[in-house]
Amino acid sequence: PVKIARGCAVWPATRRWREEKFWSTGALGQRFVPVETDYWMEEGFNIMQLKDFIQHCKVPSKSSNPSKGGYLAQHALFD
Repeated sequence: PVKIARGCAVWPATRRWREEKFWSTGALGQRFVPVETDYWMEEGFNIMQLKDFIQHCKVPSKSSNPSKGGYLAQHALFD
């Protein structure tokens, strides 16, 4: 294997994908995605907009209604 330090630094995606705005605004933020909130699927999954999922994950753990986190359930975002 070969590692090239900063080999991808000029790619726009390396900057844009770190920004919440990229994921939560425009057409991408409006996409409905399946979100799993537990590993064993005991609670199933929810369908929500990507922008809402991002806000869901940002709820502090010490709030009165903490987020359970979750992850996108095998879904292609860039179709």
